[in-house]
Amino acid sequence: GATCADVARAFQAAIRPYGLTKEGRIGYSVGLDFLDGPSLTTSNDTEIVANMTFHFQSNFVERSEIYMVSDTVRVTENGAELMSAFPRTLFERPA
Repeated sequence: GATCADVARAFQAAIRPYGLTKEGRIGYSVGLDFLDGPSLTTSNDTEIVANMTFHFQSNFVERSEIYMVSDTVRVTENGAELMSAFPRTLFERPA
């Protein structure tokens, strides 16, 4: 199965064409304590299995602005289940 490192590397590959990078973890497991479980980093070879839950928290800095993308996801046998009902649309700030 996929590992935490696989997910982190896929994330890095997806943002690289846009000139973006993200240092450190892109998320962490959710459970009794967020410090106990695996983090989504390129150095973590923990296998991801069904019913694990992760909080993705990715921030990007551009000039003096910070953009954050955040979501909680439960791993299923067939993929992932988004835990929030937030609309999946892009918000644009007028220039």
